Amino acid sequence: MASCKRWSVYPSHDDLSTKLGKSLGINPVIAQVLLNRGIRSLSDAHSFLTPDLSYSDSFPQETLLACSTVLKAAMDSGRPVFVYGDYDVDGMTSTTLMVSVLRELGVKVAFYIPNRFKDGYGLTTSIKDTLISYNCGLLITLDCGTSNAAEIEELKRGTDLEVLIFDHHTLPEVLPVVEGMLNPRLLPATHWSFGLCTVGIVYDFLDYFVRQYLKSDLCLETHLDLVALGTIADVAPMFRRNRALTAKGLEVLTSRKRVGINALLEIAEFKGDSVTSRDVGFTIAPRLNASGRIGDARVAVDLLLSQDQDAATALAHTLNKMNQDRQALSEAVMIDCLAQLKANPEWLDHKVLVLSGTNWHAGVVGIISSRLVERFHRPVILIAVDEKVSRGSCRSVGRVNMYDLLNRCLPYYLTFGGHKEAAGFSMAPETVEAFKVAVRAVADEMLTDQDLMPILELDLELDISDMTLDLAGSISRLSPFGPTNPSPLFYAKNMRPISFKTVGANGTHLKVTFSDPAGKYVIDAIGFGLHEKLSLLYRSTVDIACSLEVNRWQGNVIPQLSLIDIREGEGSRG
Repeated sequence: MASCKRWSVYPSHDDLSTKLGKSLGINPVIAQVLLNRGIRSLSDAHSFLTPDLSYSDSFPQETLLACSTVLKAAMDSGRPVFVYGDYDVDGMTSTTLMVSVLRELGVKVAFYIPNRFKDGYGLTTSIKDTLISYNCGLLITLDCGTSNAAEIEELKRGTDLEVLIFDHHTLPEVLPVVEGMLNPRLLPATHWSFGLCTVGIVYDFLDYFVRQYLKSDLCLETHLDLVALGTIADVAPMFRRNRALTAKGLEVLTSRKRVGINALLEIAEFKGDSVTSRDVGFTIAPRLNASGRIGDARVAVDLLLSQDQDAATALAHTLNKMNQDRQALSEAVMIDCLAQLKANPEWLDHKVLVLSGTNWHAGVVGIISSRLVERFHRPVILIAVDEKVSRGSCRSVGRVNMYDLLNRCLPYYLTFGGHKEAAGFSMAPETVEAFKVAVRAVADEMLTDQDLMPILELDLELDISDMTLDLAGSISRLSPFGPTNPSPLFYAKNMRPISFKTVGANGTHLKVTFSDPAGKYVIDAIGFGLHEKLSLLYRSTVDIACSLEVNRWQGNVIPQLSLIDIREGEGSRG
């Protein structure tokens, strides 16, 4: 049922890439990839290859000053500061960073991570009694608050509470009335900080507050592991300020000095010499996220704040068990979704896929939304229907702006928020079926087939003789990878499959050894989830789309291809 990908190759700039490569002392292939990422000058290329934390294009000085003045007044009052974070990894790391630094500065601070099921998405007014009982003078919302004008008005009513918002979500028509807000979406799209997620916003604010406002020598760089973790987990664009913060943060993560992260890596039996973006995405983040999806996200924050090895180990075990439970719950939802589509194939005729289930765990529908997007190449909305409140999680595809699409159905929601790539909402259960009809109609009117077309962006063609260990190692200089800076993808023509088989527990992956037609060069490849392409490998040659990586196994270090797509080769055609 999945459609084929359309291969799109960047224009070749052989002369320019050769000159840029010589000037920088890098492989022309790497230079071409830099050109593909929009990097045209030597200075930009140097900055990209050697990320630097120092920069001047931060948030407006007057905004930073206003937020700093409010925070300093709260510190001087001696009243507790209340930090309210979100229940995803960006919210967890933002909360941990803010709480850690405020405590180091001697501030009385309490924090709250909402429960997905009890509190729902965003800021809740249910904390008002707590704020009053704690005698809090300042509320800081992290990774939420931008869309909570009504809630903030209620929390401030009848009190002297002041509010600061640090958030990166899309701006609604009506902004909250607060004492200060840092949201990169208030900046021009070309601004160096525009793509920051919340943990990056918090870091840059604290950098200003500690070093410039307070003139303190408190070291913030030790907290960059949190910034890398939150930025990667939130799938933030890996360019400009995000890239610099994440590159340095991965170095701190690799040192494994944070007790909680080290405990989590040990529980996961992590053996890598360094921590990469992939390790964050597949090893660390899922275990942290599991607490917010199916339990209490405070467990993850307690782990990140922990300085006791035994306590951290116990919390890491708890998170690991939550992740195993999350995987089982996810599989059950996926099976149900596929069964519904098998019984109702006409649902795939619409430009948005919207499904609901009464026995679904609301904490895992976002994960399954992403998996269905990959499989069916259209935006996906999954709704976990409950007797009191139904909760939806949505993921985008291609050029579709998920926030804009859902915003056309605003009357159906109790709460709603998000951005282009992902969004969430809650609604009364009796409105779910009407919402399905409405959002399908909106999507069919709003979206074109071109918007949904899955496009595989390929950097350039490689010959098998170019697929060397040296080039594979050079590619790592372009990391960390992520949106706007994906791992380079190449294509190769007339690759000869000389051995191949399906591997994995369910035989869903391919393991292939390729040679050139003459049999002079050989390279191994792995194709995750590409078992449906097995029949093509019986042909004499195939064309492949792939990334080139370094494979370290049992003391051997060799280049290896990670297959993305396989097509019939020209040499196989009649």
